[in-house]
Amino acid sequence: MRKKLPSLLFLVASLSCTISFAQCTIDTTNTHVGFTPATPAVIQPGIAYSQTVQVYVPPTYNVGGGESYIVDSLHIDSATGMPTGITYVLNPSNGTVLGGFGGAICFSGTTNDTVGPYPLTFYGDIYTNAGEIPFSYLVSLDPSFGYKFRVETSPVAGFIADSPVCASGDTVHFTDLTTGYPTHWNWTFAGGIPATSTSEFPQVVYDSAGTYAVTLIARNSISTDTITQNITVNPSVTGSVVTAPATGADSAANGSAVVTASGGTPPFTYAWSNGAGSDTLANAVSGLYAVSVTDIKGCKYVNDTVSISFVSAVVQLGPVQQVKIYPNPATDVLNLVWGVKSNAEVSVIDLKGQVVKTFITVGAMNNVYDIHELAAGSYLLRIFDKTSNQQQSVQFSKF
Repeated sequence: MRKKLPSLLFLVASLSCTISFAQCTIDTTNTHVGFTPATPAVIQPGIAYSQTVQVYVPPTYNVGGGESYIVDSLHIDSATGMPTGITYVLNPSNGTVLGGFGGAICFSGTTNDTVGPYPLTFYGDIYTNAGEIPFSYLVSLDPSFGYKFRVETSPVAGFIADSPVCASGDTVHFTDLTTGYPTHWNWTFAGGIPATSTSEFPQVVYDSAGTYAVTLIARNSISTDTITQNITVNPSVTGSVVTAPATGADSAANGSAVVTASGGTPPFTYAWSNGAGSDTLANAVSGLYAVSVTDIKGCKYVNDTVSISFVSAVVQLGPVQQVKIYPNPATDVLNLVWGVKSNAEVSVIDLKGQVVKTFITVGAMNNVYDIHELAAGSYLLRIFDKTSNQQQSVQFSKF
């Protein structure tokens, strides 16, 4: 006994003008499983449309493991999802197509619906020797049963880009604004990386500031349209930060940092993670800070690893006792001169307040220290005189 399957959902393609059942002809030579033509049906708003879609039901469906189902018939009860104004007729009129034979679905009418896809859903039943087979499984066996209508107009190309567009590595996102439901895009980016793209929403990098032409050719099944627009790539903002440690008690709020911006388009605005709004961060406790500098075009320099260290109280020494270091910046060696005899401990401290190297000096301090293994960056050189119980700190940079 044949079993009737639950409602079946078919995603199909189709088209329109006024067609009667007599005009809805079955192509008896068609043996292409599923729906033919096997492309989305395109309708233009306000233009009468008609098309006959052939349906072929195979006598068997092969499944995994070498098994197959014998298909007795496919019955179509109804269809939904068509654009407004589009109707259809079936041949055979009862909607039943026997296995190994074909049928026809003829669409016709005129629509003024908005552009876009219109998935078509068919409801019906399948009869097989194996009983019920979910339609989703049928589609997985043969995707040719999944099509849709598409309402299109002639494309009018258009696009926008991120703002601001900044040089030196910023990724620029382009957004297609073409009307008419485009299906293909061809971009050309003068001076950009990449120089071309077929993506709907491409991403491009510009290494240098300047004015560059961007061309988009948008296409659908009706026609193509081309637009060229110039975009301005602004100079990037760079910067550097110099810090001074907090000194005294552990909670002392007397550290500082100064950010210097370059490049970009002045004037600049500043924002520190503690709320400060100038180029100088003052009265800061030791810790990690972030700073951003934004120019008038909206391009930014961001540094989120500004470290203000902490050192114990420093007793400032008299002029004759002042410390001299050279060269500064240094590379492999650092010369230290202190014009008094001293029993001193010399420490190199990184910007996190960690002692990374220590030297012991006895006698007049005129020494050369090997610092080749230090990583590039900024450091404090702290000299502690064990005889006078005084210390001095000097900042230096290592290349």
